[in-house]
Amino acid sequence: MVQILQNDRLQHAGDKFFYLVPNHIKFESEVDILKRLSEADTDITAESNVQILSFTRLAWFFLRNTPQYQKQRISTAGINMLLYQIVLDNQAKLILFSQEVHHPGFIDQIAHQIAEMQAGNVLPEDLLALFENNDAVISNDLRDKLHDFSIIYSAYVKRVTDRYFDNHNVLNLLSDNLEQRDLTHTHFYISDFSKLTAQECRLVETLISKAASVTVSLTLDQAYREKLPQEPNLFYQPARLFQRLYKYAASEKVPYLGSVMADQPRVSQDMLTLEQYWDASSRMGANTESQLTTAKPVEVYQADNAYSELDQVATMIHRLVASGDYRYSDFLVLTRNLDAYNNILDPVFSLQAIPYFKDIQKSMVDHPLVELLGSLFDIYDPSRNHNYQYDDMMRFLKSELVLPQLDGQPMAIDDYREAVSLTENLVLKNNYQAVGGLRMRIGSMSGLPTMTRGRLFLIRIRKLPGKLT
Repeated sequence: MVQILQNDRLQHAGDKFFYLVPNHIKFESEVDILKRLSEADTDITAESNVQILSFTRLAWFFLRNTPQYQKQRISTAGINMLLYQIVLDNQAKLILFSQEVHHPGFIDQIAHQIAEMQAGNVLPEDLLALFENNDAVISNDLRDKLHDFSIIYSAYVKRVTDRYFDNHNVLNLLSDNLEQRDLTHTHFYISDFSKLTAQECRLVETLISKAASVTVSLTLDQAYREKLPQEPNLFYQPARLFQRLYKYAASEKVPYLGSVMADQPRVSQDMLTLEQYWDASSRMGANTESQLTTAKPVEVYQADNAYSELDQVATMIHRLVASGDYRYSDFLVLTRNLDAYNNILDPVFSLQAIPYFKDIQKSMVDHPLVELLGSLFDIYDPSRNHNYQYDDMMRFLKSELVLPQLDGQPMAIDDYREAVSLTENLVLKNNYQAVGGLRMRIGSMSGLPTMTRGRLFLIRIRKLPGKLT
């Protein structure tokens, strides 16, 4: 891909070039590509006509000065609050969801589902048409869910479109914007994707129609112009993407320049042998045993659990670095689902004193400030019969952003955590579901032999005219 980019730069001097990669490898790719584009024996390189971006960063590049992009942003917490209000406003119309709004996690699930619908370019009208289609073979329960979700989704789209900038719809805005631009001197290179969402596909199709050239790199064993490989197949997903883009270009009468296949393997012969074995296994066909060329090219270990597995990897990294032949930056640990190891990465690698970067995007949904604001709205809700519930009060306390004062000073965080734990133990022991009555008071407890080591909260809340104490 970089070689093609270099050739295009020589042939089209003065044009602009955009190299698009997934967001999680953008910085890595930028450093690597700029190094490859730089002249030999050059320590410093700079490029003005070549941009290495992700799809969302490409949207910022083209939309940053447009009125739509200047609208007020709506955060995840704001989306949840907006959806909560929409459900309350439409309770009389809802069949299944009218009482679900008070269940923990329900609004988050609705927000996640709407984001998936937007990524797939599924509009509220599409869901409503499916609901109203009497010939559609769907269960009554699913039909009711479609009805309720269509109402919520429609109201959400209307309110957000009128007032806010929605990040989930940014690629559609970019596609609309690029359709009005002159891209005849702009070239795009898309790499490291195996499949695309509906919004991303629409964007790539827009680029194919408008740009001077679009080059897409896919991991395939051959070009699939007409017939797809039979599942199961390692290349099925990228083959579908190849065929979709190829047929779109044909329908738009955009010239297809032919496939360029990599002719030099990037890995050793032993890794190629393993790849062939894996490929044959995925096709569920006959597999012949192949001999590896070295003693230990690929080592397979068995572990009893995820912690033991990661500990074994960390021990090996530590041993190899201690030998003096390797550096920590020489190692890349890959797994299908990194989230499954999120809670054990820190203790295992810290114990071995291994510096590392964890490629997990952090969501603001679980940020303490979001939890604090959410719990404040949930603690007292005039539309509910029961307020000051145990779950809401504990979410508020465990945010650790509102600390009580002792003798004019904020309570020490360790003492505060112990007090919250003791309070929760007492609430659970006595099966308290809600608190109410007098105002909150915090102090030492006496007469409780099992709890003399810490402080215990007595949480009492009273509602005064016009305010909540």
